[in-house]
Amino acid sequence: MPYNDSYGGVSSHSGSGWAGKHSMGGSGQCNGKKGKGGKGKGKGKGKRGPPRRPMRSGDVRYNQSFQNECNVNSDIVVPPPPETQIFWDAHCHLDWIMLKSHMGRAINRNKIAVRMDLRLPLLDTFASDNFGESFGGCVIAGFGLSTVHSTVEILEFSETANFLKDKVFGAFGCHPHCCEEYSEEFEQAIVDATSHPRAVALGECGLDYFGGGGNVAKDVQRRVFATQLDLQPVKDGMPVVLHLRCAEADSFNIMKQHLPRDHPIHVHCFSDSPRFLRAIATDFPNAYFGYAGVVSFVNNRDLQESVRITPLDRLVLETDGPYLAPEPFRGNVAHCGMIPVVAHHIARIKGINDVDGMIIKCTENTKKLYRIDDILRN
Repeated sequence: MPYNDSYGGVSSHSGSGWAGKHSMGGSGQCNGKKGKGGKGKGKGKGKRGPPRRPMRSGDVRYNQSFQNECNVNSDIVVPPPPETQIFWDAHCHLDWIMLKSHMGRAINRNKIAVRMDLRLPLLDTFASDNFGESFGGCVIAGFGLSTVHSTVEILEFSETANFLKDKVFGAFGCHPHCCEEYSEEFEQAIVDATSHPRAVALGECGLDYFGGGGNVAKDVQRRVFATQLDLQPVKDGMPVVLHLRCAEADSFNIMKQHLPRDHPIHVHCFSDSPRFLRAIATDFPNAYFGYAGVVSFVNNRDLQESVRITPLDRLVLETDGPYLAPEPFRGNVAHCGMIPVVAHHIARIKGINDVDGMIIKCTENTKKLYRIDDILRN
């Protein structure tokens, strides 16, 4: 079937957008339920209690939801990666890696912005011990108001660090799970942070309808997503990092309405359908697709197909650390040193024998997308 026909004629950048029939809203995976999507029946249907208040990036319940979802075990110690080609982690959260690893045992998880000065030297030591000598750098993302501030602090610290010096760059935005806390203060914090000399992108921002949208209403997510794409840094050409999950139709339409066709985009931790990937790749020629440890979970056939069809010149490697550690470390705290493991899984899926060559190309892609060499020259 021709590409245009299969997509309802949305391969051009203008037009009505992604056809509603292609939405993944009915997918069991995207509803967060086993089996088919839809409302549950039978036992447990009784009267609902009062609605839960939206979660904030700094509260206990929000942090615990991530902990439960990712099932992180901070007691497992992963050896440093073997020597390989210089690699980059295109998306991670060093502040949360710091909190969820063994370093976090003595840290109050609910006060991420308190006494960062005491924690940051520990982070540099942790990185030196675990990321390996082939670690070239990473892009860290602040996704809530508190983590925007802590990410800026890490950027400031890295300028004088031992191991992490000239290896840490930042992206700043409002994650779909944090949209209820979006405010003028939050927006200004994003804009201010993106002016940092080591800021390379706005994000992660986007839509996450997994489980029906979680604790944030879909209309709120759409509004905050569109608002961020209209911020001045994006209008000035700054790359955007997108978190898109189970919201193909709405995501595609908002992207087409608010982003120029040639805008640089990192679709981080891609997990939607191969059809959606083809649509983005066609309509946005400067879009890159990131894959993390989830690619090693053998039961995710759609994701593995997406990996197979992603052109090598549009592929970046990421961990999304501390979440989504790859096999055989699933359940552990993911960190930048696991990029070679992610790379080997991707190479296996794509049938690539030259893993080092693939790592070199993905590193080139990351540095090109985020204009790393230009920033270092300045």
